[in-house]
Amino acid sequence: MSYLAIDPGIRGTGLALFEYGEMYPVKVSNVCPVQSDPWENRLHYVCTLVEEFIMKNRPADCYIEQPAFMGSTREGIMCARNGDLVKLCFLAGAIYWVCSGANCKMFLVTPQQWKWRTKKSDAHIVLRKKLPLLKNRKYTEHELDAIGIGLYAGALERK
Repeated sequence: MSYLAIDPGIRGTGLALFEYGEMYPVKVSNVCPVQSDPWENRLHYVCTLVEEFIMKNRPADCYIEQPAFMGSTREGIMCARNGDLVKLCFLAGAIYWVCSGANCKMFLVTPQQWKWRTKKSDAHIVLRKKLPLLKNRKYTEHELDAIGIGLYAGALERK
């Protein structure tokens, strides 16, 4: 039985498919819409590719990172001011809808839960140390986030 970890992002959405009980993802993907396209087209593109990924791989469960306001960072404040946070929330909701339509059991994961209460860059370092095979491939930020979400989800299942 498999589960899908999803890191929604308006510039790229990371997907990591895991088998329950395994430490390494079976498949990792990054969905990158064309940034010059209108927002609505990018949203449709990401949701269509996520739906295709789910229909092809049939995960039982989906773990989606819940958007959060990162008010302690300059980037987080800018995202809130320029409307990107609203777009991210809309995208996460649309992905949630796609997953639930495919009869996946849905779970929301906060950034603080899977990042072990560290900065994102530190969480990526921890991931690469914990899983040496990840060093052999260059992952995008969203792919690494999806892997982190997946590891957190797998740890929940083992408890």
